[in-house]
Amino acid sequence: MNNFITDMHEPCLQLVGFKESAVPKSFNPVGNFYELNDNCGKGFYWVYGNSNKYTITLQECTMFDEYELQYTPPKYMGINYYCSAAKIEKSPYKAISNNELHGFYSTGSQYTAVYQKDIPLRVIGLEINPDYFQDICSKYTKIQLPSPSEICQAIHQLTDYSDIILILNQIKNFMGDIDFARAYYDSKILELMTSILVKITNPKGSRPKICPSDKIALNILETYINNNLTYCATSNRLRENL
Repeated sequence: MNNFITDMHEPCLQLVGFKESAVPKSFNPVGNFYELNDNCGKGFYWVYGNSNKYTITLQECTMFDEYELQYTPPKYMGINYYCSAAKIEKSPYKAISNNELHGFYSTGSQYTAVYQKDIPLRVIGLEINPDYFQDICSKYTKIQLPSPSEICQAIHQLTDYSDIILILNQIKNFMGDIDFARAYYDSKILELMTSILVKITNPKGSRPKICPSDKIALNILETYINNNLTYCATSNRLRENL
Protein backbone atom coordinates (compact mmCIF):
# COMPACT_ATOMS: atom_id res chain seq x y z
CA MET A 1 0.00 0.00 0.00
CA ASN A 2 1.50 3.30 -1.11
CA ASN A 3 -1.08 5.75 0.19
CA PHE A 4 -3.80 5.18 2.78
CA ILE A 5 -6.20 7.76 1.32
CA THR A 6 -6.13 6.69 -2.32
CA ASP A 7 -5.68 2.96 -1.69
CA MET A 8 -8.14 2.47 1.18
CA HIS A 9 -10.36 5.44 2.05
CA GLU A 10 -11.44 6.71 -1.36
CA PRO A 11 -12.60 3.32 -2.77
CA CYS A 12 -14.67 2.79 0.37
CA LEU A 13 -16.07 6.34 0.33
CA GLN A 14 -17.16 5.95 -3.28
CA LEU A 15 -19.03 2.75 -2.41
CA VAL A 16 -20.95 4.46 0.41
CA GLY A 17 -21.78 7.55 -1.67
CA PHE A 18 -19.32 10.24 -0.61
CA LYS A 19 -17.90 12.78 -3.05
CA GLU A 20 -14.88 15.03 -2.55
CA SER A 21 -15.65 18.65 -1.72
CA ALA A 22 -13.95 21.85 -0.61
CA VAL A 23 -12.78 21.81 3.01
CA PRO A 24 -15.05 24.03 5.19
CA LYS A 25 -13.43 26.67 7.40
CA SER A 26 -14.36 24.72 10.53
CA PHE A 27 -12.02 21.86 9.49
CA ASN A 28 -8.26 21.78 9.15
CA PRO A 29 -7.50 22.47 5.46
CA VAL A 30 -4.54 20.05 5.47
CA GLY A 31 -7.00 17.17 5.15
CA ASN A 32 -9.35 15.95 2.41
CA PHE A 33 -13.08 16.57 2.81
CA TYR A 34 -15.96 14.49 1.41
CA GLU A 35 -19.72 14.99 1.55
CA LEU A 36 -22.39 12.31 1.37
CA ASN A 37 -24.57 12.43 -1.76
CA ASP A 38 -27.97 13.99 -1.07
CA ASN A 39 -29.81 10.89 -2.30
CA CYS A 40 -27.89 8.67 0.18
CA GLY A 41 -28.03 10.76 3.34
CA LYS A 42 -26.31 13.71 4.95
CA GLY A 43 -22.90 14.00 6.48
CA PHE A 44 -19.18 14.42 5.95
CA TYR A 45 -15.86 12.59 6.07
CA TRP A 46 -12.56 14.40 6.76
CA VAL A 47 -9.27 12.54 6.46
CA TYR A 48 -5.61 13.48 6.89
CA GLY A 49 -2.90 11.08 5.81
CA ASN A 50 0.82 10.75 6.33
CA SER A 51 1.56 8.72 3.18
CA ASN A 52 1.41 4.99 4.01
CA LYS A 53 2.03 5.44 7.76
CA TYR A 54 -1.34 6.46 9.18
CA THR A 55 -4.55 8.39 8.58
CA ILE A 56 -6.79 10.41 10.88
CA THR A 57 -10.51 10.44 10.13
CA LEU A 58 -13.51 12.41 11.35
CA GLN A 59 -16.84 11.04 10.19
CA GLU A 60 -20.38 12.16 10.84
CA CYS A 61 -23.26 10.93 8.72
CA THR A 62 -26.86 9.76 8.74
CA MET A 63 -28.07 7.36 6.05
CA PHE A 64 -31.57 7.70 4.64
CA ASP A 65 -31.77 3.94 4.08
CA GLU A 66 -29.96 0.97 5.59
CA TYR A 67 -26.80 0.30 3.62
CA GLU A 68 -24.51 -2.74 3.67
CA LEU A 69 -20.89 -2.03 2.85
CA GLN A 70 -18.64 -4.78 1.54
CA TYR A 71 -15.05 -4.16 0.54
CA THR A 72 -11.56 -5.54 1.03
CA PRO A 73 -9.22 -3.13 2.86
CA PRO A 74 -5.46 -3.55 3.17
CA LYS A 75 -3.85 -4.62 6.45
CA TYR A 76 -4.07 -1.91 9.10
CA MET A 77 -4.66 -1.23 12.79
CA GLY A 78 -7.87 0.68 13.46
CA ILE A 79 -8.56 2.74 16.59
CA ASN A 80 -12.02 4.35 16.63
CA TYR A 81 -13.95 6.28 19.24
CA TYR A 82 -17.68 6.04 18.51
CA CYS A 83 -19.43 9.13 19.90
CA SER A 84 -22.57 7.77 18.27
CA ALA A 85 -22.71 4.25 16.85
CA ALA A 86 -25.00 3.61 13.90
CA LYS A 87 -23.06 0.76 12.36
CA ILE A 88 -23.03 -3.00 12.81
CA GLU A 89 -19.84 -4.80 11.84
CA LYS A 90 -20.82 -8.22 10.52
CA SER A 91 -17.58 -9.64 9.15
CA PRO A 92 -15.62 -9.83 11.30
CA TYR A 93 -18.43 -9.44 13.83
CA LYS A 94 -17.99 -6.80 16.49
CA ALA A 95 -20.64 -5.16 18.63
CA ILE A 96 -20.35 -1.34 18.75
CA SER A 97 -21.91 0.94 21.36
CA ASN A 98 -22.11 4.69 21.89
CA ASN A 99 -19.14 6.35 23.61
CA GLU A 100 -16.94 3.30 23.08
CA LEU A 101 -13.29 2.94 22.13
CA HIS A 102 -12.98 0.27 19.49
CA GLY A 103 -9.89 -1.58 18.25
CA PHE A 104 -9.90 -3.32 14.88
CA TYR A 105 -7.21 -5.23 13.01
CA SER A 106 -7.68 -5.75 9.30
CA THR A 107 -6.03 -8.87 7.94
CA GLY A 108 -6.73 -7.87 4.35
CA SER A 109 -9.86 -10.02 4.06
CA GLN A 110 -13.37 -8.84 3.19
CA TYR A 111 -15.00 -6.40 5.60
CA THR A 112 -18.79 -6.14 5.91
CA ALA A 113 -20.69 -3.50 7.89
CA VAL A 114 -24.28 -2.26 7.94
CA TYR A 115 -25.01 1.46 8.24
CA GLN A 116 -28.32 1.82 10.05
CA LYS A 117 -31.10 4.05 8.80
CA ASP A 118 -31.76 7.50 10.35
CA ILE A 119 -29.25 7.06 13.19
CA PRO A 120 -26.26 9.45 13.33
CA LEU A 121 -22.79 7.93 13.08
CA ARG A 122 -20.06 10.07 14.69
CA VAL A 123 -16.52 8.68 14.80
CA ILE A 124 -12.97 9.85 15.48
CA GLY A 125 -10.67 7.29 13.92
CA LEU A 126 -7.06 6.35 13.29
CA GLU A 127 -5.79 3.85 10.74
CA ILE A 128 -2.17 2.85 11.34
CA ASN A 129 0.14 0.75 9.20
CA PRO A 130 1.25 -2.20 11.39
CA ASP A 131 4.81 -1.94 10.04
CA TYR A 132 4.97 1.74 11.01
CA PHE A 133 3.59 0.92 14.46
CA GLN A 134 6.24 -1.73 15.05
CA ASP A 135 9.03 0.49 13.71
CA ILE A 136 8.06 3.28 16.09
CA CYS A 137 7.81 0.92 19.05
CA SER A 138 11.21 -0.62 18.36
CA LYS A 139 12.82 2.85 18.53
CA TYR A 140 11.54 3.55 22.02
CA THR A 141 11.41 0.23 23.81
CA LYS A 142 13.31 -3.06 23.85
CA ILE A 143 10.64 -5.07 25.67
CA GLN A 144 8.61 -7.71 23.86
CA LEU A 145 5.27 -6.17 22.92
CA PRO A 146 2.02 -7.86 21.85
CA SER A 147 1.43 -8.19 18.13
CA PRO A 148 -0.60 -5.47 16.35
CA SER A 149 -3.64 -7.77 16.21
CA GLU A 150 -3.36 -8.55 19.94
CA ILE A 151 -3.09 -4.85 20.72
CA CYS A 152 -6.27 -4.10 18.76
CA GLN A 153 -8.12 -6.86 20.61
CA ALA A 154 -6.88 -5.48 23.94
CA ILE A 155 -8.05 -1.96 23.06
CA HIS A 156 -11.60 -3.24 22.77
CA GLN A 157 -11.36 -4.62 26.33
CA LEU A 158 -10.18 -1.38 27.97
CA THR A 159 -12.58 0.17 30.47
CA ASP A 160 -10.54 3.25 31.45
CA TYR A 161 -9.55 5.25 28.39
CA SER A 162 -10.38 8.88 29.24
CA ASP A 163 -6.78 9.94 28.49
CA ILE A 164 -7.00 8.33 25.04
CA ILE A 165 -10.26 10.18 24.32
CA LEU A 166 -8.53 13.42 25.35
CA ILE A 167 -5.74 12.80 22.82
CA LEU A 168 -8.25 11.96 20.08
CA ASN A 169 -10.17 15.18 20.74
CA GLN A 170 -6.94 17.19 20.66
CA ILE A 171 -6.24 15.65 17.26
CA LYS A 172 -9.78 16.44 16.15
CA ASN A 173 -9.61 20.09 17.20
CA PHE A 174 -6.12 20.92 15.89
CA MET A 175 -6.20 23.71 13.30
CA GLY A 176 -2.48 24.36 12.64
CA ASP A 177 -1.35 24.89 9.07
CA ILE A 178 0.55 22.46 6.88
CA ASP A 179 3.96 23.59 8.19
CA PHE A 180 3.14 22.25 11.66
CA ALA A 181 0.41 19.67 11.03
CA ARG A 182 2.62 16.67 10.28
CA ALA A 183 4.85 17.24 13.32
CA TYR A 184 1.79 17.72 15.55
CA TYR A 185 -0.08 14.69 14.27
CA ASP A 186 3.06 12.51 14.37
CA SER A 187 3.62 13.45 18.02
CA LYS A 188 0.00 12.78 18.94
CA ILE A 189 0.01 9.38 17.23
CA LEU A 190 3.11 8.48 19.25
CA GLU A 191 1.50 9.78 22.47
CA LEU A 192 -1.66 7.77 21.83
CA MET A 193 0.23 4.57 21.01
CA THR A 194 2.31 4.99 24.15
CA SER A 195 -0.77 5.49 26.31
CA ILE A 196 -2.39 2.36 24.88
CA LEU A 197 0.74 0.26 25.35
CA VAL A 198 1.14 1.41 28.96
CA LYS A 199 -2.45 0.37 29.71
CA ILE A 200 -2.04 -3.00 28.02
CA THR A 201 1.38 -3.93 29.41
CA ASN A 202 0.89 -2.42 32.90
CA PRO A 203 -2.61 -3.38 34.02
CA LYS A 204 -3.91 -2.45 37.47
CA GLY A 205 -1.95 -4.12 40.21
CA SER A 206 1.32 -4.05 38.29
CA ARG A 207 2.05 -0.35 37.99
CA PRO A 208 5.71 0.65 37.84
CA LYS A 209 7.19 1.79 41.14
CA ILE A 210 7.85 5.50 41.59
CA CYS A 211 11.42 6.73 42.01
CA PRO A 212 12.77 8.11 45.35
CA SER A 213 12.69 11.74 44.19
CA ASP A 214 9.01 11.42 43.31
CA LYS A 215 8.32 9.92 46.75
CA ILE A 216 9.92 12.97 48.39
CA ALA A 217 7.81 15.30 46.24
CA LEU A 218 4.65 13.37 47.12
CA ASN A 219 5.49 13.55 50.84
CA ILE A 220 5.84 17.34 50.55
CA LEU A 221 2.53 17.52 48.69
CA GLU A 222 0.86 15.25 51.26
CA THR A 223 2.03 17.47 54.14
CA TYR A 224 0.76 20.60 52.40
CA ILE A 225 -2.65 19.05 51.69
CA ASN A 226 -3.08 17.77 55.25
CA ASN A 227 -2.14 21.17 56.68
CA ASN A 228 -4.09 23.40 54.32
CA LEU A 229 -7.04 21.58 52.77
CA THR A 230 -10.07 20.18 54.53
CA TYR A 231 -11.41 18.24 51.56
CA CYS A 232 -10.47 16.81 48.19
CA ALA A 233 -7.21 14.86 47.94
CA THR A 234 -6.46 13.40 51.35
CA SER A 235 -3.20 11.54 51.91
CA ASN A 236 -5.04 8.21 51.97
CA ARG A 237 -6.61 8.93 48.62
CA LEU A 238 -3.22 9.86 47.24
CA ARG A 239 -1.73 6.58 48.41
CA GLU A 240 -4.58 4.62 46.77
CA ASN A 241 -3.22 5.70 43.38
CA LEU A 242 0.38 4.58 44.01
